[in-house]
Amino acid sequence: MRGTVDIVRLGNTELFAPKELSEKSFRRTEWKLKIAQASASGSTMREVLGLFASLADGAVFLLDKDLKISYFSGSSHTSGKLASALLKHGGADRTRPAKLPDGAELTELLDETSEDKLIYQNLEDGELCWVSTVKLEKTEDFFIVLITAASAELSEIPVLFGMLQECFEEINLRRLHGDVPPGDTKAFITALTGGTLSEWDDIDAYAKRLPSPPRKYMTIAVAQASPMGRNSVESLSSQLKAFFPDCSCAVIGDQIVMIISNSTRAFQPKPIFSEKDMHSLLTRYDGSIAFSNVTQRLDMLRTNYLLAESTLRLGKAIQERGGSRIFYYEDYAEYIAIELSLERYREIMRHDDLLFLTCPDAVTLYRYDYHNGTDLQTVLYYFCKNNGNISSAAKEAFMHRNTFSARMAQIREILSGVDLSDGRVQHRMLFSCRVFRYYNLYYDKNAPKSLSERLSFTEGA
Repeated sequence: MRGTVDIVRLGNTELFAPKELSEKSFRRTEWKLKIAQASASGSTMREVLGLFASLADGAVFLLDKDLKISYFSGSSHTSGKLASALLKHGGADRTRPAKLPDGAELTELLDETSEDKLIYQNLEDGELCWVSTVKLEKTEDFFIVLITAASAELSEIPVLFGMLQECFEEINLRRLHGDVPPGDTKAFITALTGGTLSEWDDIDAYAKRLPSPPRKYMTIAVAQASPMGRNSVESLSSQLKAFFPDCSCAVIGDQIVMIISNSTRAFQPKPIFSEKDMHSLLTRYDGSIAFSNVTQRLDMLRTNYLLAESTLRLGKAIQERGGSRIFYYEDYAEYIAIELSLERYREIMRHDDLLFLTCPDAVTLYRYDYHNGTDLQTVLYYFCKNNGNISSAAKEAFMHRNTFSARMAQIREILSGVDLSDGRVQHRMLFSCRVFRYYNLYYDKNAPKSLSERLSFTEGA
């Protein structure tokens, strides 16, 4: 008789056995513990196969793609016809296949196997032959042939094969990325953000083993607390996780990094949470948090992390929404683009006067502010940001509508001949104002010469 069963995968099975567990459950837990210990201790695949043969009370053969024996282990059930033939000939040759006692070819069984299916065959000499496949170091498939007593429980051997598959996958991962233990969230996020894990398949293989595997749509959040000691960061981390219970979270250095995910885009472009409660929590820790946009691509998680990190850094300095501790990438995307442009600009031009990319009329207004002690450039910024809507602009600038209107009239007088109602002009002015804000609120701190000094002595840009 030939049969096929699914390989059972136990996932995050607990490694303890309460008294009330049945003998079978206890035995499975004991198997899981022994195989997990072998995997964690750095055992080789051959050593794990030896343990597997012992637990199954059988003889196990590992065959390569040419059906030659790569490894054999087990003292039981080696006297039967199939085991004897394999041991004698060193493996089955496809040009001269080893025959099962009932006349079926071993290759017939092997051709039907897969990683998720286990085929078993009754042998004439009162034994069972079990066949499955396994990948070694993510290369070609190898075949596993297990010979057991016919009395072996059909429900138990698949469980053992499932454990063996999981163990082999972990060993494969450890060989590729020895510093990332499967299931370790902090190690995973550290390797991900550091670039050690970069290929989709590798990231996916580790992500599936996390306590909270990421779902289809993923956002990266980066948070920081005031430097009051490690405990403050750890404490903030645990409380932030309450906002996103299914996230993967780790404290890395002075940062809290979170992978927040959902199976739908319903929570995008911003994760759903109470900003009021979040702001209250962050205030207690003198902390801040930034969120990236959503992605479906595992290989783009590091990019989203870097964008979230830049959003946090620039958000704290520029404060697009005054007094906020919560920052979103969309609010700072242009500032990040300006910063990236500046890096390339310096490389090509050999100076950092990014002002040559701004609008001359905006420079005129900035220079007027410098010589007259006004702040009309900020008024123009909110005007353009709100598409010329005076009420919305005044509200965001925390100004009375009449005061805002009066200052806009002053701006129009200074920039006579400039049609500020033109959407294209507003867009150009808005970009220029953001360049000024980037220089004033962030870049000036490290620049050899401030923006005001750059503009105060020359008439050109």
